[in-house]
Amino acid sequence: MKLSQIWILLSLFLTLSVCASAQNRKIQKADKFYESGEYLEAITKYKKLYTKVKDKSLKAEIAYKAADSYRHINDPKNAISWFRKAIKGKYPDPKAVLYLADELKKQESYEDAQVEYQLYSEMVPADPAGKNGATSSAMALEWLKKPEAIKVEVVKKLVAKQMDYSPAFASADGKTLYFVSSREGAMGEKLSAASGENFSDIFATTVDRKGEWSLPVPIEGLVNTLFDEGAMTFTNDYQQIVYTHCEQKKKESAGCRIYTAYFKNNIWDKAQEMVLVQDSSVSLGHPSMTADGLTMYFASDLEGGQGGKDIWKVTRKTPTDFWSKPENLGPVVNTPGEEMFPYIHADSTLYFASNYHPGLGGLDIFHYAPNKEGVWVVTNMKNPINSAQDDFGITFDQTGLAGYFSSTRNGKSSDDIFSFEIPVIKFSVVGIVVSEADNKPIEGATVSMTGSDGSTLEAVTGKDGKFSFALAAETSYAFISSKDDYFKGTANETTKGLTESKVLQVRIPMQLIKKEVAFEVENIFYDLDKASLRPESMVSLDKLVEFLQFNTNITIELGAHTDFRGSDKYNLDLSQRRAQSVVDYLTQKGINIKRLVAKGYGETTPRVITEKLAKLHPEFKVGDLLDMNYINALSTDAVKEEAHQINRRTEFKVLATDYKIEGVKFGNE
Repeated sequence: MKLSQIWILLSLFLTLSVCASAQNRKIQKADKFYESGEYLEAITKYKKLYTKVKDKSLKAEIAYKAADSYRHINDPKNAISWFRKAIKGKYPDPKAVLYLADELKKQESYEDAQVEYQLYSEMVPADPAGKNGATSSAMALEWLKKPEAIKVEVVKKLVAKQMDYSPAFASADGKTLYFVSSREGAMGEKLSAASGENFSDIFATTVDRKGEWSLPVPIEGLVNTLFDEGAMTFTNDYQQIVYTHCEQKKKESAGCRIYTAYFKNNIWDKAQEMVLVQDSSVSLGHPSMTADGLTMYFASDLEGGQGGKDIWKVTRKTPTDFWSKPENLGPVVNTPGEEMFPYIHADSTLYFASNYHPGLGGLDIFHYAPNKEGVWVVTNMKNPINSAQDDFGITFDQTGLAGYFSSTRNGKSSDDIFSFEIPVIKFSVVGIVVSEADNKPIEGATVSMTGSDGSTLEAVTGKDGKFSFALAAETSYAFISSKDDYFKGTANETTKGLTESKVLQVRIPMQLIKKEVAFEVENIFYDLDKASLRPESMVSLDKLVEFLQFNTNITIELGAHTDFRGSDKYNLDLSQRRAQSVVDYLTQKGINIKRLVAKGYGETTPRVITEKLAKLHPEFKVGDLLDMNYINALSTDAVKEEAHQINRRTEFKVLATDYKIEGVKFGNE
């Protein structure tokens, strides 16, 4: 080879080496921004490198890091695009597929997300994140079909182009609200390398004369600094604030800590750190204190957690004692994902945000409280509190049914403050007591209501026969009406399964007691020429038992009737024995013998055809008396036998309505 050719090749090699070296330096610089959390700068660097890098594996890695940077700044649309580029370039880490699924979920592309979660689950079967995400996406589709009855609105008076999040009431009357914001007016002179916005400060707003929130301003005093201040909580007297403070030194995060300050001379005095752990490498933030000041919850990546950031708590015996060693809330609340922004409600329910428990998108708001069986469970608040985007930092007002939270919904990448109001679900019943005979209202009837929760109430109907009660949720009720000279009436209703306020309607018919008027006890059967009851008679007699147990004040006669075949004496004796068999059965079931009279009528009282009987037996007309002459004149044996069957019956009639249960005194007795 000629010397000139050697020099040309050597020069080309040196040029390529210099270019490669320069490219490596640019990649290293981009990586440094990425690793330090300066994602905006990292994105700019990676996007330029992606168009110039030729190596396919390196190109895929750059695409992944760009996508992950977009993920960290909550830009799902661009994150999806770059994760797809990384996967297409055969980036080897399965996390690219998992994160793609997460970002698709944030865009409400739940069906596409399910496909990617399933793929990740096949790639990494040991990681439950894939199965969890697929299940979560399926649940989200169902939840969206039936939103919770909660009113949610963005608080327009508090909207800014920058981030606003983690609201907290700062006064006992609920008229002062603090929240975290990176809006104009924040103290920091430089922009955050992570968000591209101002370092966040704590701002305050108050209710003006029109009942609207005033223009937010930074809180006065020494709490806000040149770096980030974050989520906060207050002591019960609102004279002490406990909040998150994060610093950044030489482009490296120094982590977050919990700080506290006191309100003196109308400003927040100098803050100091609440030393809860000695390890300076961990972050702590998002404090929430119970009303008595004896328990505080916070988020941290302390060692010994379930993975990512967890919810921890510290306790103390008195407000002046030192805090205990942090205690992790365990795997029911905490997961391999991120649990943050705890808020302890006045009723001891713990609210927090998580991106791992089954939810609709990024961070969802959950509550941790006992269920009906007393077991503490985590429950998603569903939509509209939660959305496909990040929802977190909830706080409640004094009613416990309304408040504020922060969210990145509505296609924005920055957080806004939203209000919410949980409607009070009310149930009631409006009923009417009427006469069964003519449907007219009954005045002066006493209606007692008994609930499955043990509650009892009583009301008396007016001229319109109406009554009303307030009802509890998830409760079944029995209504019993009573009035002199009427059989008791009853009705049932329930609020179980009802999710919206409702007024239930109840109608209770009552039958007038007509003494000496006979009522047939249907389906009472005896063996031929015998007084013993056949088994199929028990069903009707058991209903009669219930009737007597229900109407405890009546005394009745049990009358048995035969047809006219056989001698008068035989029929009277047989009917008496049959009536006694019914009485014996009732007494065996607990009905006092003093309330029962057995009477055998034999063939002495033939049946008169009523409208009801005429419908059942069209061969006869209303008013026909089925005596011996009438039956003998019938045209066929079949019709005659039908008439005999109608005459054979067991009836009861009320003799008195003043029976009193023995041992029970009434009035002044």
